[in-house]
Amino acid sequence: YTNFDKSISDYNQYYQNLAYLYFPHKNRDNYEDQLPYLSEGASWMDIPHVFSAPFYFIDYALALICALQFWRKSRMNFADTWEDYIRLCKVGGSVSFSEALKIGGLKSPFDSTTIDEVVDHLEAVLQEMEEEFVVQN
Repeated sequence: YTNFDKSISDYNQYYQNLAYLYFPHKNRDNYEDQLPYLSEGASWMDIPHVFSAPFYFIDYALALICALQFWRKSRMNFADTWEDYIRLCKVGGSVSFSEALKIGGLKSPFDSTTIDEVVDHLEAVLQEMEEEFVVQN
């Protein structure tokens, strides 16, 4: 939404790169025969939310980062984290997102350091799990 100078071809290429990265298992055989524009990376145009409700997807990403923060905090101090979670649930949609984050004791997902912290924690947990799996097998 900030790259107004990009062409449709640029967006197609960008989406195609993401699709191959995140959906490597997807069957792309016969794309050209079926719908040629799909082989050019234009399948993002078939997602109505991109145009009609772009924040629909962003909302899921924000919720995921918040949930992962709660999970991380709960591994350190479950009781306090549970209290933060209950406090957040009680306000529901009655306050702004920023205010809800404060009430829940969460950092803003819009701050890149928050995402870095969440990812670092996930990587550490996955590493622990991998090491445990290797030891067990």
